[in-house]
Amino acid sequence: MQRINSVLILLILSQMVSSCIKPYDPDIQSKDVQKYVVSGQLTDDSSQQIIYISMTSPVDSPRFIPVSGCRVTISDNKGNEFPMSDIGGGWGHMGGDGSYRTWINPAFMVPGAAFKIDIITPSGEHISSDFDQLKECPDVDSVYYDKKAMQTANTGKTFNGIEFYLDLKGTA
Repeated sequence: MQRINSVLILLILSQMVSSCIKPYDPDIQSKDVQKYVVSGQLTDDSSQQIIYISMTSPVDSPRFIPVSGCRVTISDNKGNEFPMSDIGGGWGHMGGDGSYRTWINPAFMVPGAAFKIDIITPSGEHISSDFDQLKECPDVDSVYYDKKAMQTANTGKTFNGIEFYLDLKGTA
């Protein structure tokens, strides 16, 4: 009888353990498998602007897939164009790191100016963004820190840390 009870408890426990974990398999359509990813930002901190172009990767094996050999141009809302150079080298998906660079005179990088990016991929696809306006960043008022003793969420142990704060002179 004790053996039957042990087997029943083991069966119940195995059912409980196996039912708690459910794999997540997203429903990805075949048309959504290969998408371009464009990342970067325009900034008035430097006249050099860099963006990166890559492809999406499979969910079960994530990795960075750079795309070189694109023709990339940044344009402003006043008709100025700034072609970007493929600084990664190579053609297509081979031999490059997907990075593109151009220099934009700081005189063009003023709050209120709007910019967009146009990309022609090695396969001839045309990708174009909408215009996005360069915003004014408020001046930094102060940067300071505060020493704090904090508890961890899982063990309840206390540790000493530092929280940093940044105050800005912002307007509405």
